[in-house]
Amino acid sequence: MHLGFLGNRHTALVSADNQGMAFSHLATRGLGSVGRVVKTARILGRYPVDTAPTGRSRKPSSVLGLAVLPLGNSPERTDSMGLVAMLTPYLLVIVSTTPVAQTQHKAVRPKEVASESALSGCLAWYPAVKLKPSASAPSGSSKARLAYAWSNILTLLELNTVESEGPEDPNRPPALEFRPRSRYRCDEAIVAVQWFSRQVRGSKHTSMQ
Repeated sequence: MHLGFLGNRHTALVSADNQGMAFSHLATRGLGSVGRVVKTARILGRYPVDTAPTGRSRKPSSVLGLAVLPLGNSPERTDSMGLVAMLTPYLLVIVSTTPVAQTQHKAVRPKEVASESALSGCLAWYPAVKLKPSASAPSGSSKARLAYAWSNILTLLELNTVESEGPEDPNRPPALEFRPRSRYRCDEAIVAVQWFSRQVRGSKHTSMQ
């Protein structure tokens, strides 16, 4: 149902199926006659045969949207983490896929999502980019942002890296913080969202009746 490449690697990608499950696929060079070895890890969802701790079957799910954080025009500490945002009917989940799969952020569906309309979901990243120097800001980069929508509610999320107090380990992934910046209520359900620039984004609406 969804497919995305991680960073600038053509041998690392993520996928999602119609059962509400998502996977990361990382290929490395093999030995001998085996040219590539692919390591696949589940990053979202449960297999249909899995049961909840109570013994009851789990609710069916789906992946409404999947987006990989693209590389910007300035090096960032998150470039090597392979961040993926996924939207289900119930949760927004952001996962880092390298060096190991790890959940970085979760957010539940807002209560104000219109219940009388069919549920839709979409999302889009805008990467961190190097800003033009100015008198107030001689140099620096913008923050990566994620726009995501359930039905008629659009939310803007900003990604920040948390600086450690002690000496930084270049081989250790940074701690991440996701801050909601704004939320918009539309008259109709949003079925697609896309960034035009760092400050301008567009969305496509439908009556969904």
